[in-house]
Amino acid sequence: MYSSLGNAFTGFKQFDKATRCHLESIRVRELDPSTQGEMIAMSYTNLGSCLPWQGALDGAEETLHKVLHRFNRRLECSQYAMGNVYLAQDRVQAALDLHSEVLSRFLERSGYDHTDTAHSCHKVGVLHHMLGEPDMVL
Repeated sequence: MYSSLGNAFTGFKQFDKATRCHLESIRVRELDPSTQGEMIAMSYTNLGSCLPWQGALDGAEETLHKVLHRFNRRLECSQYAMGNVYLAQDRVQAALDLHSEVLSRFLERSGYDHTDTAHSCHKVGVLHHMLGEPDMVL
């Protein structure tokens, strides 16, 4: 619940409140032994997605590395968020590499007609364009 509230605050650009909610979500979930690892991972991912809006790119990168190494390297939402952090850090090639990996997973899991695939495909296209490769075909 705290993490969902944090996402709502992020949507309203109330990033300090969002960060506090995500941190509380992590604290509560870490204390509960019945909490699934993926639930905690989502709280960390939500925090890592919120921090760049505050200019805390290093904190976002550290948080997302933590979730990717601790919980699940193949957690697409965490990788997508990390790719966005790399892009904000002007590490366009690293962002493209990660977003391309995410796109491949979305294609395998959901096919071409899913919204996750569409968002990911758009991001990969934008990154190719930024690197001066506007005519890339997937």
